[in-house]
Order: sequence, then structure tokens, then C-alpha cells
Amino acid sequence: MDKLRSHDIIEAHLSVEVTTPRYQRIKKALFARFLENTEHPIKAILDDPMLFKSYLNKLDVAHLKKVNGLEMYLERLERSNEYKVEDLVDIDMYNALHKPHSSLTANHQDLIWQLLVNVSSL
Repeated sequence: MDKLRSHDIIEAHLSVEVTTPRYQRIKKALFARFLENTEHPIKAILDDPMLFKSYLNKLDVAHLKKVNGLEMYLERLERSNEYKVEDLVDIDMYNALHKPHSSLTANHQDLIWQLLVNVSSL
């Protein structure tokens, strides 16, 4: 992934990505991995914002950092630029948020999307 980033083949604008429906899907997929012994069906938890927050608050700190790490990183980045992405954002989440660089042709972007889907662990 580092080589693809350094050669401008993939990019991730985190402040933009956090507002997209794609980010919400990735976040829910990661969150669903950590749900255990729930009183409600997982689909209901993921679809209902109140249930989602309720179960999110029940997560232990390590799992919460994995699910909400990007939002925490962006909040802290507003106050101080001493934080690094690697410190707060889960590597799987960070890799999943990448997309093909906008300068690539449509055919190359499609190819890179296929590569990113195969490489991502989410």
C-alpha cells in the first residue's frame, strides 16, 4: 500500500472520506465484527442510529478506537498536527479508505479498485 501511495496510484483524503456513505459502510462492517451477545439482531443495530450508538458505547476502548479512530484522529488533528494517522487509525480501516488516484484513466481506476478490494481485509 505504501508503494501505491508513493507512486500516486492510490489516494485517501480522510477529511472528505469521513463524510461519504462508503465510510459509513466500512465503519459498520468493522463494528459488526466486534458485536457479541447482542439483545438485538445485528442488522437492526446497524440500521438504527440509536441502537448503533448504544452498542458503540458498550465496546471496550481498544475496539472503540478501531471503529472510531478516524474521527478521533481528525478531531485531534484540528487541535494539533503532532498526531500521525498510524497512531490513531486502524490500519485495516485506513487501507480500506483508499481509492484510485483521480489522475488515472477510467480503465486504470477500475483495475486499481479491483486490486484494493482484493487486498483489503474488511
